[in-house]
Parts: sequence; C-alpha cells; structure tokens
Amino acid sequence: MRCPTVLEPPRASRYDGCTPMVMDRAHIATVSALFALLVLCGCGGSSDGDAPSAGSDSGLDANEVGDTPPSDAGEGGVEACGSTTCGALEQCYDHRFCVAKLVAIPEGYSIDATEVTRAQYASWLATSPSESDQLPECAWATGQMGFAEGHDPPGAEGQLPVVMVSWCSAYAYCKGVGKRLCGRIGGGANSYDADADAAMSQWFNACSAHAQNDYPYGDTYDAQTCKGSQDGGSPVKVATFPGCQSSVAGYAGVYDLSGNAAEWEDSCSGATGTSDHCHQRGGSSQSQSASSLRCDGTAASAASLRASRASWVGFRCCSVP
Repeated sequence: MRCPTVLEPPRASRYDGCTPMVMDRAHIATVSALFALLVLCGCGGSSDGDAPSAGSDSGLDANEVGDTPPSDAGEGGVEACGSTTCGALEQCYDHRFCVAKLVAIPEGYSIDATEVTRAQYASWLATSPSESDQLPECAWATGQMGFAEGHDPPGAEGQLPVVMVSWCSAYAYCKGVGKRLCGRIGGGANSYDADADAAMSQWFNACSAHAQNDYPYGDTYDAQTCKGSQDGGSPVKVATFPGCQSSVAGYAGVYDLSGNAAEWEDSCSGATGTSDHCHQRGGSSQSQSASSLRCDGTAASAASLRASRASWVGFRCCSVP
C-alpha cells in the first residue's frame, strides 16, 4: 500500500491503516531542487519528453483513450451498479440497475445515448413498478407494461432495443427511471405539428443538430451508416453502427436516431386515449426509403396509435425537464 505524503500531520483522519509521511517546507525545497537536476540531465524520463501511452505504467486504462464507443451498450462494463456492472453507454439508476447514459445537448437538456434496451427495460420491470399514477389517457394500459410474448431479453439479446411496447409503457418507463419520454424543450409534451421544429422538439433537435442536418450524420443519405432494411428487417444491438451519430460537435454520442427501432415521442394528436396518434421518429430496421430515415421522418398510421405495439417500435428518454 502506498501512503500519502502531506504537508502537515493529519487531524483525526484515516488512510486505510498506514501512516502518512510528513514533509515540512525544507524537505519540499530539497526535493524540488533534486527534481530540477534530474530534468536537466534527462534522468528518470523518456528522452523525447512524450507522455506515457495508455497501457504503460502511467496508470491510465487503454479504454480511457479514444472516442469510439463499444458496439454494445451493456458490454465492457465501467460502473458498478447494484449486483451488476453498467456498460460504457449506460449509467446507474438509484444504485439499483442500469439505464441508458444521458448525453448533454447544447440547448440545455440531455437525451439517452441509445434506445432503451431489453435488458434495461427488464431490470425496471423486475422492481414491480406502480401503475397507479398512469396518465388519464393511459388508464386502459394497466397490466400491459410487460414484455410481449417472444420479445423478452433471452440471454445475449438483452442489448437489442426493446420493442413491442405501447406509448404508455414508454412514458411510464422514462418516468420510472427519473427521466421523461422526449417531448418539448423546456418540459411537457411537444405539439403534434411541431415535430420538425428544432426550437421545440427535443428529439428532432438532437437528431438534426439544431436543424443543421437532414440525417444525424449529415445531409446526404448513406444506406450503410445507420440500420435500415439493408441487412434484413430486424433491429440490431444498440450502437452497432458507430457512424450513426451526429457529425456536429455538441450533438455527437447519441446513436441510432436514424433506423434500428422507430422511437415514440411525447407528441400526440390528442389526449383522449387509445385513438390518439403519437409520433414515431427516425424510421426503423424495416425502413426502405431515405425519406423515412430522415430526422423529420415520422409516421401516421394504425401502428402510431397510442395503444399500438409493433416489432419495429421502441423509444429512448430525455432529461427532466
């Protein structure tokens, strides 16, 4: 165990059982002079003055260097959380379970780095969340927050985006983990006709880098950058496509806003219940056209009804407000 060096003896403090070495100012002056001599003679360091590289004895973890994320939000754990370890694109909620990591956006809010995964959703369900405070327009949804048959997280597929969840289940999850379903910048639901307004919609603003891009990665469509229907119609693990993020500084680090799973938004045509249409953003792994994968792409069909559940529709959360 290496004990710390301090200027004065500690007062009623503990250093894990060791006794700190006390240095007065005369000692410090002597050490400083010796260090200066070492620098002048080139002793004790590399001849070219370069900092030690990651993986050397510098104490840096090689994984701390570089901006490329892991392809799997739940692998390569970096944060202990309850009985598990969160991945590099996750954070711990209430010391109990992992949720998607929030990424700060210049307009003063944060958004999940990835779509909510099956494993994250399952961890929340395991806490037996209360359904007593559902929105009035979601009163019909009591007892329907669980996984649809065949869409639970079987083993290695836990890092796929959770799908087959209604708008009400998405809303309840985000609220249950201290976030909100992405809606209006500043708080509340976004107006249904403001889906392409970067000053209003949290989701659209993050995807378009405040209306600078048509797609997260730029203005020109590239069928290989995000997960559309190019390799089959099923979603893949979140953040599998490293290029599927913003090309603009301040908005990077948010993955799959185009393709993989379409995403529910807190932006609905009304507040009456099951017959309301709510925006599903960004296209999905079944999208075949460039237009449906744009940041302003959305759908208005039977699948976008508040009560609908589809195998290509998931969600992500934003910060409160």
